Amino acid sequence: MTKVITNNNRAHALTVQYWEVLRQYDVSTAVNGVTLVCFVPMDVLRFLPAGELLHIDPDLINDRSDMISRYSRLASHADVLKRYLPRKYRNGLNKLEEFAANPMAQPEIEAYKQDVIDVKLTGTFLPMEDVYVSIRTKYRTVVGAIRISGGRSAISPLPQFDTDPQNAYSSREDLLDALYKRRTQEAPIELNVSVALPASISPDEIIGFDITRRFHPINYKLKPKEDEEAYEALKEAFKDSDADDLNSLLNSTLKDMLKEFTLERMN
Repeated sequence: MTKVITNNNRAHALTVQYWEVLRQYDVSTAVNGVTLVCFVPMDVLRFLPAGELLHIDPDLINDRSDMISRYSRLASHADVLKRYLPRKYRNGLNKLEEFAANPMAQPEIEAYKQDVIDVKLTGTFLPMEDVYVSIRTKYRTVVGAIRISGGRSAISPLPQFDTDPQNAYSSREDLLDALYKRRTQEAPIELNVSVALPASISPDEIIGFDITRRFHPINYKLKPKEDEEAYEALKEAFKDSDADDLNSLLNSTLKDMLKEFTLERMN
């Protein structure tokens, strides 16, 4: 079937919309079930006494009784609130419970005190290693790693050829043997560090510590071996010198040569 459509209005365009109905549906609605609900109007519950400010006024808290009076309702329901309180507020609730349970505790409003964990580690350590500690909590969070720096002054440095030529090592084997003896035979020393806990973590939430170590490269100048032919030749060449030993003489001679070379390059 063909239809002819004519636009008799010459001033406006003609828009034609057409469609074809392919299917028809009979839609109906019905009640599937009923759930009875009782809405009880409730005001926002404040755990502070009437008239108390949200922030502590130091002028209004004079002793323990004032603090207990302010937070008595919160402390009495602490066991239930812990289940739903966001974790970042649990440390404060734990502190409140500890305060309420300790009859000798007194409020200190003037300064905020952060929990600090003192970590001490005893063992034998080498100059080229750093020891770190990480703190794990029961919420699978980790604080650290923090380098244990306290007590590192007790770790004696390796004897260097420039400063201690008499005790410096002349071969790689001697150096490794000295490091091995330090690890296995030297007396233990104590390293320590103080770790400040974030405000969201309470000390009773700590479940363990991770101790790790990292080694950094070591650059060591070996001293010449006295049994080498070149060493004996140098010793013979400088036999009339006033130096106490050949090592210190060679060290000073090399420094003078380097200084002269630097001056020549500058000129």
